[in-house]
Amino acid sequence: QISSGTQHEEKSIEICRVRLQDGARLRSDYRNFEDMKTEFDTVNVIEAQWAAYGKESISPVILREFAKEAEKCNLSNPADVTFLMRILDCDGKAINRKLIQYYLDTRLEKKDKDYTNREIYEGLCMILKQLRTGKVQTTENRRPRRLLVDY
Repeated sequence: QISSGTQHEEKSIEICRVRLQDGARLRSDYRNFEDMKTEFDTVNVIEAQWAAYGKESISPVILREFAKEAEKCNLSNPADVTFLMRILDCDGKAINRKLIQYYLDTRLEKKDKDYTNREIYEGLCMILKQLRTGKVQTTENRRPRRLLVDY
């Protein structure tokens, strides 16, 4: 069933989102992980619900792209290595949502947050940025900012 809105009928599932511009060619290959959120002319699977144990999960396509880019980084955090191995081991199947949320909680230093698919994707983007730059921005290592006013 194809629908132009975001309202879902009770017995339907979303498998992807597409906004095709006139004369454009639809693509499902991504330049990088961040390209997956491109709004036009790209198959967007971020909001798609995938069957997994316990509760629906995020698309394995997203996790494979994350793993492909994370592999290029120098992984030293055991949580990163374990999560990457889990993605590679799942062989294209969906990963339990609790496992993904636990990884995000651990890496982003959040507590028991129930993430939407969009928030999972954005969290994975933040982690990739940290892995590439080697900079971890947490609330603990931020210095307080001061504004000095001279009058």
